Amino acid sequence: MARALTPGDYRHRVTIERQGETPNGRGGRTVSWAPIARAATVWAQVLALTGDEALRNLAVAARQSWRVTIRWRDDVLPTDRLVWGEQLLDIKALAPTPDRRELVLICESGLKR
Repeated sequence: MARALTPGDYRHRVTIERQGETPNGRGGRTVSWAPIARAATVWAQVLALTGDEALRNLAVAARQSWRVTIRWRDDVLPTDRLVWGEQLLDIKALAPTPDRRELVLICESGLKR
């Protein structure tokens, strides 16, 4: 069993954002991202997992996978994203640790939405 993180392991600040729609005043909607309501900026451990390059539309695009561990929360969804400095991390999967002390997020950056 993996050891629980200590307070010193949480060295990075990330903001949890959720996608939403707002009326644009002309009958349509504008899609935007905003921090989730409750304490959206949290301390995290951010670890790079792998990096690769994929050929997309005749252009090389870099993609990076990340493992982000935060203290347990029950309001994070797999459709949310994280903002870590200038990086946008799309959440691909999430799972609580067995003791529900932490939440592990598998994310990707470098992808175009």
